[in-house]
Amino acid sequence: MLDQQTDYGTATNDTLYGVGHNNPPADPLDAAIAPFADSMAEAENWLDGKSKVETKGQHDAVDLILKDIRKAGTAVGKAEKAYVGPRHKDWQDAKAKFAPTLADLKDQKTGLAKLVSDFKIKLAAEKAEAQRLANIAAKKLADEAKAKVAAADADNIEEIREAKIAVMIAKDAKKDASAANKDTVTGLRTVHEYEIEDYSKVINDIRMNDRDALVAFMDEYVRRNRKARRIEGVRTWESKAAY
Repeated sequence: MLDQQTDYGTATNDTLYGVGHNNPPADPLDAAIAPFADSMAEAENWLDGKSKVETKGQHDAVDLILKDIRKAGTAVGKAEKAYVGPRHKDWQDAKAKFAPTLADLKDQKTGLAKLVSDFKIKLAAEKAEAQRLANIAAKKLADEAKAKVAAADADNIEEIREAKIAVMIAKDAKKDASAANKDTVTGLRTVHEYEIEDYSKVINDIRMNDRDALVAFMDEYVRRNRKARRIEGVRTWESKAAY
């Protein structure tokens, strides 16, 4: 570990950052970080979870590395912009090629869905009623058949025949009810709508049942608005921190 500012820059880590002194990197990222390879390697040494800054020499050494790391960030940012810019433009052009047609198709889909929506809802209601009646009829015939089977005397062939016929009719009715239940209207989806009637009750409900969500919202709200206005229950102060 370095202790003096004058010792800074002696360590290297070419393998870690893919930088060679004799062969300048062709990759734009490698080219951007090449001048800062030693500083990045020294930063790795300092950031080992054990090192501490306890002397002026150590402070000056770390501060010098920090300045180089800032420069490295700027250099990589510029390299990224130069590298990504043209590719981002190509991506934007490709998106622009498809966007009008996709937007038009979306508008057509929305318009057609709205056009048939009322009729679909009406048809679905009619089918639901038909399903309800078919289920009622099937249950009624099943109950009647069960009663006839229970009441039929084993020595009365006519009662036995009537009971068997009733059972067959009940089975057919059950099949019809099953078919009716499967006969649905396509292109309809369930929409879960809501309306907030009392915001204070909602806040209290969240406070009681999902306090973490409320705390997360308050933390984010205070973070974004603490400078704009004074917020009751929030203490603010200024401090210093390295950057």
